[in-house]
Amino acid sequence: MAQSKKRAPSLWLTYTYEKPGDILMQDVLVPSSGLAKCTYYCCLNWNISREGGGYCGIQDHPEGRAFIFSIWDPQQVKDIPITAVTKGLGTWTERFGGEGTGLKSMNFELGWKEGQWYTLVVRRWDASGGQATRFGCWVHDQQEDTWTHLITMEYPVPRVYFEGVTASFLEDWGFTSEHYRCVHYRGGFKRQVDKTWTPFSKAEFKVNMYDVSNGTATTNFEAKKCSDPTEGVCIAAGGTVQGDQDTCCVFEDPAQDCRPPKKPVKLKKVETKDGVLNWVVEKGSTPQFGFRVKLADQELCCGQGEFITETRLASCVQSNEEGNGTVVVEVEDILGNCDQQSCELSRS
Repeated sequence: MAQSKKRAPSLWLTYTYEKPGDILMQDVLVPSSGLAKCTYYCCLNWNISREGGGYCGIQDHPEGRAFIFSIWDPQQVKDIPITAVTKGLGTWTERFGGEGTGLKSMNFELGWKEGQWYTLVVRRWDASGGQATRFGCWVHDQQEDTWTHLITMEYPVPRVYFEGVTASFLEDWGFTSEHYRCVHYRGGFKRQVDKTWTPFSKAEFKVNMYDVSNGTATTNFEAKKCSDPTEGVCIAAGGTVQGDQDTCCVFEDPAQDCRPPKKPVKLKKVETKDGVLNWVVEKGSTPQFGFRVKLADQELCCGQGEFITETRLASCVQSNEEGNGTVVVEVEDILGNCDQQSCELSRS
């Protein structure tokens, strides 16, 4: 009887910070030596076997280098689909099957480069009058210092938060264990519902694949905490690697920052003309998520889930009885940082 081909394992870093949260983020880098087709370098996997489960990351796909974001179908609602509310430039969606069913989005146009760090951010918020939950995904190219909104999906179940463990993994879905592949992770964070940040300073490492021929755990893997803290944790599989790492161990990084080291949103300019308000967010700052406009302590308008990163318009501004007043614009970025600026509104 012919023996089945040995396959590279799926390697997991599991972060057991289980309190409910509304924001997840982490950095990912693939070195040139770690490239291999049909590899999923998953950055964040949340709500595993729970309502609102999903994952996002980058793939070395046969058709190119893709960013991917997927959510599994609801467990308690069967007749209402997940929908793509907003798609970033180059992002497309389709249904997926296999290991469960759900909605998948992919973006090949944005692309990613080996040897370069990217940050993926996922945020949830209530939508449709509290009857649904939206999940948005953004990517930060650290070298170019640019942010891109990839996708926002509406999930037809209310008040779904990030609960249970969060994980990252390296997966060889093409079963090509003859090819070496590796990935680096660092800078993981979860924001809890009380708006406090918890860094992923501890990760449990596990192997979740087995030798097809006899069901025993393979040694064709390696995991290590890099001596240079800026390189994070590296996991690798396939090729000739023969790591001596235990299949269940813990990596700790107690020195990690207590807040994400990202440039907060910053208003560059606020101005009005003929009752229309315009504001510009500084390039490179974390993208705007929400805004609030006030005139004479009266809230005129507000919004949430606004994804254009540099400019805004609000046509709802009206002058007071004297025809003028001080307009205050407050913006919130996707990580919850806020900035505000005021200007004088006047009409002839």
